Amino acid sequence: MGAGRGVSPAVETRDLRKRYGSHVALDGVDLGVPEGTIYGFLGPNGSGKTTTMRILLGLLRADAGSARVLGGDAWDDGPRLRADVGYLPSAPGLHGRMRGRHALEHFSRLDRRPPVLRAEACRALRLSDADLDRPVRAYSRGMRQKLAIVGAVQHDPRLLVLDEPTEGLDPLVQDGFFELLRRRREGGRTVLFSSHVLSEVELLCDRLAIVRAGRIVGEGTIAELRGGRPRRVAVTLHDTAGEVRLPGAELVERPGGRLAFRHTGPPGPLLAALAALDPLDVTIDEPPLEEIFLDAYRDSPASERRGVTA
Repeated sequence: MGAGRGVSPAVETRDLRKRYGSHVALDGVDLGVPEGTIYGFLGPNGSGKTTTMRILLGLLRADAGSARVLGGDAWDDGPRLRADVGYLPSAPGLHGRMRGRHALEHFSRLDRRPPVLRAEACRALRLSDADLDRPVRAYSRGMRQKLAIVGAVQHDPRLLVLDEPTEGLDPLVQDGFFELLRRRREGGRTVLFSSHVLSEVELLCDRLAIVRAGRIVGEGTIAELRGGRPRRVAVTLHDTAGEVRLPGAELVERPGGRLAFRHTGPPGPLLAALAALDPLDVTIDEPPLEEIFLDAYRDSPASERRGVTA
């Protein structure tokens, strides 16, 4: 997939392939992540997200195809590239005897870059000085996740690779974390964000790729992926007894005193017709990401969809 006109890719793969014995983990993945974007990588567990990320980080070698990160080869240039990459694995390993502050210092020495964003990231994730003075073994799951996120972002890397980063985070911390990622995007940084939670991908990401059984089955902005799918229109009228016709709309049900339509086409004629009806209430919703995802997996067994939440 292209990285977007006029924007160089921070990540680019071509025909990326990987097998584990008889199991095909990646089956020709083409991926382009433009610089300065938050890019969602969406799919259930076992679809190939983590394998792709590990190849991009130089932790795993592809069987075939190419993977380039920040202009370098992911495998051959891996050691050079790592100072410019922040990585959060799906199950971060943290030494329980270390205090949180010492763990961050350890990560900083590995990054070989000063932790210029540590204080900002700790504030965003509600990780206090008192928290950092405690041993990691005393941390909850959410606290461990917060510490690992700070470790990934503290050196302000050009590329952040985050594998299921919101696992264990409460909603308030998630909000602060998302705002931190948006600020990094505004600073020209790139985020590759793996998730199986549809709502957070829809809220945060500029572009996304849907992966299924090791292949990309959808890619683009959410607007592009919606394509010509119909909008959902609900109308409450003073009198719903008569027939109501709206341009480009199909009546699908009459729940109580409301009329529910599916609408395709330009919104102007629809809005004009609705105004003429003098409705009590109107809601118009674009098709949700859940619908796009389910279309991509519609003919798949239930086992392939397991683990994805709206």
